[in-house]
Amino acid sequence: MLCTQLLQLIENIEKIAEKEKKEYKGKEAFYRMFLSPLEIMNDFMITKKDGINVTSIKLYTINGIFTSNEYFCSEVEKWMKNSIAMSLSLSGNSTRERFLFFQKLKNRVNYLMETKNA
Repeated sequence: MLCTQLLQLIENIEKIAEKEKKEYKGKEAFYRMFLSPLEIMNDFMITKKDGINVTSIKLYTINGIFTSNEYFCSEVEKWMKNSIAMSLSLSGNSTRERFLFFQKLKNRVNYLMETKNA
């Protein structure tokens, strides 16, 4: 059951990446997904709304940092743009790359399901 749910999650994320938007409670948000050659140990996110930027850093635990400090947000945004420039887009028209990436994930889950049932 867990593997089936994981496959469904992978398919949902693949559709979101293809459409370049995600929807929550009837509201849509622009979304892009990239495959980075860098191994980043923390999650960075910039939220922009009504001229206010907020950067959040999740530290692989329950801890996180949230700040609207303009200098810090600007530096994180520059870093993210440089990282994106070195990354492979999996969104929008990147059909081949997206297919290969998500197919690899699905194959791993399917292999796990097959070995568990064997």
